[in-house]
Amino acid sequence: MKMASAVAPLPYILFLFSTFYSQCSSFIHSHPRRSLISHTAACDSSIASSTAIRGGATNLNEIDVGTLDISKAIPQKPWSQRAYLDSCDLYDRLITCEDPHLSHLIVKALETLSHSYRLYGPNLTISSYNGGKDAVVIMNLHRAAHAHYIRSGLSDPTSSPSPPLPSPRCVYFHNPSEFPEILDLLSSTSSSLSLDLLMLKNCTFVVGLEALTLAGAKNNGRNSMAFVLGTRVGDPNCKDQKAFEPSSDWMPPFMRVNPILDWTYGSVWRFLRSFDLEYCSLYDEGYTSLGKIEETFKCPGLKRSDGGYDPAWMLKDYGMERAGRSSKVKEGKEECSVGLVVIGDEILSGLTSDTNTLSAATSLKSVGVPLDKVVIIGDDEEEIISNVRETSKIVDYIITSGGVGPTHDDITIKAIGNYYGVSCEINQEMLEFMKKKHGGTSPVDSKALEKMSTLPSNSELLYLSGPEEWPVLKIGTCFVLPGVPEFFSKKVKLVSVYLQFNDVVDDVVQIDLNVEEGEILDILNKVVSDNASCKIGVYPINDVESNVKTKVTFANAERLDKKFRRGQGGRERSVSSPDDVKNAVQQLIEALPSGAVVEK
Repeated sequence: MKMASAVAPLPYILFLFSTFYSQCSSFIHSHPRRSLISHTAACDSSIASSTAIRGGATNLNEIDVGTLDISKAIPQKPWSQRAYLDSCDLYDRLITCEDPHLSHLIVKALETLSHSYRLYGPNLTISSYNGGKDAVVIMNLHRAAHAHYIRSGLSDPTSSPSPPLPSPRCVYFHNPSEFPEILDLLSSTSSSLSLDLLMLKNCTFVVGLEALTLAGAKNNGRNSMAFVLGTRVGDPNCKDQKAFEPSSDWMPPFMRVNPILDWTYGSVWRFLRSFDLEYCSLYDEGYTSLGKIEETFKCPGLKRSDGGYDPAWMLKDYGMERAGRSSKVKEGKEECSVGLVVIGDEILSGLTSDTNTLSAATSLKSVGVPLDKVVIIGDDEEEIISNVRETSKIVDYIITSGGVGPTHDDITIKAIGNYYGVSCEINQEMLEFMKKKHGGTSPVDSKALEKMSTLPSNSELLYLSGPEEWPVLKIGTCFVLPGVPEFFSKKVKLVSVYLQFNDVVDDVVQIDLNVEEGEILDILNKVVSDNASCKIGVYPINDVESNVKTKVTFANAERLDKKFRRGQGGRERSVSSPDDVKNAVQQLIEALPSGAVVEK
């Protein structure tokens, strides 16, 4: 990591130097600037860096939400006297800033944070810090406001408070496909600024925030908090948010605090460089917006005639800020598209109106996931299989509504299992969950419990709203939801957020075979055994109209399994590269009998 050089009028530079050097020179000398790391090196070293983070080799406070005891508070890290004084100095420089392009933005941002501290206090004002440029701005504003709040409470503001001081708390949602430069920045700033940086692992965004609010309640007796974000007007998720925006009703209770809503791309870089604040070195290499390694590229708006790239702060067209962020393209579609299959004779007969389509479309649109197709069919197994098959040809994921329950017409789960060619059996995890829910308090028939616990063998239970709430059933690429509008509305919101934040679409390579699974079992077992870093799925196809008898899929396992599994806490998966998938596919093709692969 390196410190960005400041560009400002000479008198201003001299002023900063004279007021800041005496307090911070020893600190600056003890943290030398680091050399840049190329994108190629970033990809090569991402596994090692992620391992270092997971191994506790940094100053981040790792919180595995899957195993977190929510009955206990999360201890807050003490703030060092040096970091406190440095942040006081930053506040003074910020509030006296004379730059006409920045001063009003800074004052407004600090006023917003001041209100947050007045309402929620230092322990319940938490900022999101993922290492991106906007998050770096927020983190520095946060620590400055934090220091000012502590200093304002002193009888003599010129004196120093006695330790221990509460450290500013920040949160990072662990991303296993993160650039190592980002991880280095998080570790570096966490140490140098004495931040209480929590790294939340094995959870969705919603579940992680729920854990924080519960922890806040244990720490401070209030079931709420202020979550400071780097949202700016024009961001995909901004919409019509204000400086203070309550969380949505389907999320845990907290207040979204948006101090830099009115800032532009140029304001962000003017701020970072004017105050000589540390940011990720990738921005000096031509990146303007950072996401997962495989989806982030240098911005074309910064490319020079010699083939090199200018640094991010030199971008002239702010509209190209996200031009270096790429979605995986699949036959011209967006990264993740969804189809909705509404199932119910009562809808077709007019006895019940369909409101679930509106709920699905609204929830998916709110997170930028397109709903590409909707079909409404009756309670007929063949109709379900046929429509799921046709819809899956044009979308990445399918959400079904209805046909789920213990009665005779609840056939959706069985139909989806038959579509994938897998058997249905009692899912012990689901059975235990249902017994816990109904045992001793409800006269639910044991046969009904067994029927509702009989699931396809490839089913996954996603505890998207916590381990005590009813899980979402995912079968292959199908999310099977109840048809009752009240329940469907809640679940489809969770699924929408899951699709957005967990980035669940993989680059999948599919091989269709005209031989039965049993005929090549030894070959398949060998390929699976030799390629443990890849996700390999084998699906028998029971379709008399097709010459495809077995489907084999290969995908990158480049991220942790973020599903919040009851009793498992989200197991880690191996990491693979695109070459791993390529090699696994090649091994299978070479081992198969001649002519076994169905040409497309």
